[in-house]
Amino acid sequence: MGVSNSEPTNLGCFVYPLSGVGGFITTLMLFAAIGFSASTSFIFSVMGSAVGIFIAWLFMRSEKVDFN
Repeated sequence: MGVSNSEPTNLGCFVYPLSGVGGFITTLMLFAAIGFSASTSFIFSVMGSAVGIFIAWLFMRSEKVDFN
């Protein structure tokens, strides 16, 4: 059983940039593999980067953590 902590854990200062880069690269490679043009793949990968940062933000919110 985990022990709940009222203080949010410090996962480091690289969480948001790495999430953005991961979302960017994953989405870029997906749309490039499907066969879209470079500009279209880049636009979708920027949106994928925003989604990656948003998902990291959701996980970093302290009220979402439940160890029970």
